[in-house]
Formats: sequence, C-alpha cells, structure tokens
Amino acid sequence: MDYYVHLLGRPHIPEDKRGEYAERMLEIFRTGGLFDTVTVNLTGAPVTLLRTPEPNANGIVNCRFSAFDLVLRNAVRLDANTARVLIDPIPGERYVKVVSAALMLTELYSDTGCISGITCRGHSIENSVMWLNYLFDEQYAIPNRNDYWPIYRAVDDCNFMNYTNYISGHEHMYCTMREFGVYTAAAGITKSIEDPQGLMQPIAKEFHEVLINARDAVRRLVANMDADTPNDRIYEVISQKAMDKSDFEHMMQALRFLPKITGAKIIAEETGTEFEELYSQVTDNLTYTTFTDDETPFPPLGKITTQRFLGVTDDDMLYRINSIDEISPEVMDEIEVFKTLFSNVQKQVPQPISTPELFNVLADINRTFGDVYMFERTFTELLNNFTDSRYISLFRLLSEVVNQEKDALERVNNDDERTEARTTSAKRISRLLGIMANSVVRAEIFGF
Repeated sequence: MDYYVHLLGRPHIPEDKRGEYAERMLEIFRTGGLFDTVTVNLTGAPVTLLRTPEPNANGIVNCRFSAFDLVLRNAVRLDANTARVLIDPIPGERYVKVVSAALMLTELYSDTGCISGITCRGHSIENSVMWLNYLFDEQYAIPNRNDYWPIYRAVDDCNFMNYTNYISGHEHMYCTMREFGVYTAAAGITKSIEDPQGLMQPIAKEFHEVLINARDAVRRLVANMDADTPNDRIYEVISQKAMDKSDFEHMMQALRFLPKITGAKIIAEETGTEFEELYSQVTDNLTYTTFTDDETPFPPLGKITTQRFLGVTDDDMLYRINSIDEISPEVMDEIEVFKTLFSNVQKQVPQPISTPELFNVLADINRTFGDVYMFERTFTELLNNFTDSRYISLFRLLSEVVNQEKDALERVNNDDERTEARTTSAKRISRLLGIMANSVVRAEIFGF
C-alpha cells in the first residue's frame, strides 16, 4: 500500500514556542523508532550505523531509518532553527504514522493556517492527536479546521482540492461542507452552478439546488437594497434581511445550509464587491447565524500508547525498554538461547576483536538481511573494549547468531518462504542488536 502525509499551508512556529516544539519533535522521532545514520569506514568497506536523532552543527535533525519497519531512507529532516519539517517520499507504515504525528504537532503549534493529513489504512489524524496526548500528557483536540480559505490561498488550488480526502482525517470519497465552500469561492458561483460535477463528489449534487436558490435570493435582496448602502455594510444588511420571515424563505433556507465563504462569494458576485473584503466581514462577525459553519471546537481527545499507535510491542523496542520484565515470554525464550550461546563463547579463549572482523560481520548482516544495522554506541563500545573478554564474547555471540540465520536461510528454496525467513531472521538479529545497545537490559541478561 502507498502511504502519504502532507502539510498544506505555510506553518510558522512562534519564537517563544520553538524550543519546546523542537524538543517535542525529537521525542516523537525517538519514541517512534526513527534514527539518523552515520557511515564509518576504517577498513575500506563502509558500514552504516544508527544514531539517536540530534541537531547537527547547523541545527538540522535527520531521520533516515525506521527501527519498526526496518527501512532506510532519507525521509525526514527537522530544521531546529526555523522549526521547518522537510519530508521526502516515506516508506513504511510506522514511519508514516510517526511523521503524521510530527506534522500534527506542527499544525497545533503554528500560528498561521496549515493543515496536516495522512493516507494510511486504519489510521487517522485522531490517532496522531491521541498519541501526542500520551507522549506529552496533553489534552489536545483536533484543531478547528473550519476556515480553509487562508490555507487555500497559500497553496496551489489544484493541490488543495486533490488533497481534500486527507484533510478531514478520515478516508472518505465525499466533499465536506468546508471543502465545498472553498471550491465555490475559488471556482466562482456561476461555474459551480453551471458545472456541478466540477467537484466530482456527491455533496455538490445535494447542494446544487440550494446554491441556485441562494444566488437567486441574493439577487432579489440586492434589487431591493438601498443603492447607497456602503460596501462594508453589504454583508450585514443582507444577513439581517435574510433573518426576516417574509419574502426570503429561499434565502433563509439556502444560506443557512451553505458555508459562510459561499454566502460571501454569492454576495460579492451579485453586488460587484471585492470578495476578500466581504470575507473578512464573515470571519470578523461569527455571531451571525446565517452562512453558518459549525464553529464548535472539537473536544479534547483521549490518549493511546506508543504500542497501540504504531502497532508494535515492547519486543520491538528492546533498545529502549527499562527492564526484561517488559519482554514477552516468546522473546524471553529466544533470549535464553542467546544466553546459552553467550555462555558457550565465554568458555573459548578470547581473541581480541579486530576492526576488519567487526566490519565484515556488519557488512554481512546488511548484505544478507537488508536494512539491519548496529547502533553507533554499541560499535564505539566494542572498539573501545576490543580486549575485554565480556565484549569479545558479546561480539562472538552476534557473529554466531548471524551465521546461524544465514545457514537457516540457505536451506529455504521457495522464494516466498525465503522472503519470510529473511524477515524473521532480520527481526531476530535486530532484537539482539537492540539488547546490545541497551545497557540496562544487557546487564540483566549478560551481566554487564
């Protein structure tokens, strides 16, 4: 399945909020299993290592790897100085969920109009908000998205209308009232009436007759309006008259069921008034009951854990859990095998870890099992303790497990089964690398 995220508009994080925003973005990346990578080359054969996301000297945070998807890609960059998020095409379901939460945080912090969105089966923006509430102990609600016009003006109209299925946060094939309003304002009332299929979505058909009635009602009102009515009072006069229960039934019915922006566009076209001027009256006079949208803010959402949000377990996060008590019985059985192998290699005469040997094992892992990488901190520990029998045994354990998984893979002939076996082996090796990187859990298992 293809996954898409986007942020429409031009976000701007207030200066006094940028520090907090950047720290929270880092927490989203780290908790979501995103890592930066670093390439080291000491033997002529470069290897890739995982590094916890941190701002570099230029304030740029890079996330190129998803530990939960086992996917390497230059996908996400955060400029900690400007709080700007840059996104390349994103692979992996968990990857895209984490990035959707990052963009939702941007929308929540921005003091300018912007809208984040996601296309990912079984996921919606509500999930992103609820995960942010869990991470930061907040009571965020979905931002009020009633006013699309500022966002529309900031982006290409074609892109805006193409992305409307993301904007509401649900997978749907119909246009919402606010999207309808933006379309009518952008296309014009005449085109919207003459070409009701322009939206290509069912709600346009439902409101076609209402739109005609509203246009005709405004024409009647304008014809009866004082000629000297100033432009800055046109909206006020017409909206007040629309409340009368005499000759304006169509007006009342129609405009009560249309977005404010559509009502403003109708009045602008019928009176020859500048639309932006009328629209500012709409947004500045939200107490009017005509041309209504639902202005009720969304209520705060609850919280969902990282495990539920990403569809992972503590077994997938061995590199960051706090105790082996969080590990499932199935993976603990696997760890008991690791412990037995570790005990066996400890009985051998320790041979210091050579740099070429370390590089060869890591290169072998990548070559055979794909995007499986050692953590930079583990790599540094092994190099700094290459004569320590404990670290020698730990490295020999990794080498032994890699060889076992390679042998098992070679015995599989069917292509489909081989793909599944490679994935299983990659996850097993990743779990061992996670344990090696987690000093607390490693001490519980291997004693140091």
